[in-house]
Amino acid sequence: MLLATPKVTSVYPRMVPWLDRSQRAVELDEDPSLLIVGLGFVNTNLLRCRLVDTFGHAIASPYASFISSTQVRCGLPPFELPGSSNVKIEVSNDGTEWSTESFEVYIVSALELRKVTLRPAFGVPTGSNAVQVTTASSLPKVATLGCLFGLGEESRSEAIFLSANDVLCVADQPVRSLGLRQAGLADPGRQKSRLYSEIGFRLTLAPRTGRTGDPRLLTSSATAFVYTRSPTFNRLVPNFGSLNLPLVVKGEYFPMDIANRSQVQCFWSLTRVVTPGTLLSDTELRCTSPSVLPILQLTGALGSVDRLSRISFDGGRNFHPVAAAGLSFVGNLRSWDEY
Repeated sequence: MLLATPKVTSVYPRMVPWLDRSQRAVELDEDPSLLIVGLGFVNTNLLRCRLVDTFGHAIASPYASFISSTQVRCGLPPFELPGSSNVKIEVSNDGTEWSTESFEVYIVSALELRKVTLRPAFGVPTGSNAVQVTTASSLPKVATLGCLFGLGEESRSEAIFLSANDVLCVADQPVRSLGLRQAGLADPGRQKSRLYSEIGFRLTLAPRTGRTGDPRLLTSSATAFVYTRSPTFNRLVPNFGSLNLPLVVKGEYFPMDIANRSQVQCFWSLTRVVTPGTLLSDTELRCTSPSVLPILQLTGALGSVDRLSRISFDGGRNFHPVAAAGLSFVGNLRSWDEY
């Protein structure tokens, strides 16, 4: 009996994280599948589905379940990953003649999706923490890819693509809305101890609204992201001297235990330059004064003045404000004839 070639009109969902079941098959009972909508599906023993990657390699679906003449459910192969993250879904009534419509599904390896690196992996509880997320494999450029900082829907932020393996996420919600758990105190003996709170950061392919499906299929495993108390900056020692002078900034709640000590950067607002710094302790860090200072009139004499206005602990991705007006640094005073 000759069977007509079916026609595919839509595929759901369009983004599917690929479960790593090669070593955990006995532990999982998920059965990831795709719903194929179209015309001309026939309930025969030869009903088949397959995935075709961009290199033309076809992978047979483990099963094709007939629902109606307009719907078929196709299982995803549990052990074989296609050669590309975007694959075309094809259906055949007889295993020979395949549908020709180009409906693509984006597949991300769940194992590789779990292998994410966060830079930085810490932030302050007031929100607006920019975090670069690097994955082990390239991510599909789909609109629903997002970032989850915590548990609730309010913790989600959109992912901004930087490259095939990197996205930028912004934790723009305050900590109180994220359902955090306390991870420990840096020094329980101090009255003003730094409080570290840890949450699970995840990438998600679930849309912001509507039915999200099985969350195990739509989100990666959690990666630790630590919130610290917001740092405060009190004094600059010394607050005068020569150019390129090592200075000590005194304050509280510096992320000594979790930050890279050499990633400190200091922003001077009048010259608008960034100088390198080093984290010394949870109350002290070292900044270098600018190599060039503006010349200003100071109570009848000329002086070189600048203001330390922002400090970063993560190489310049996130800067923290230094008081309202910043900390002033006065360069060596010279007479008018010396200029």
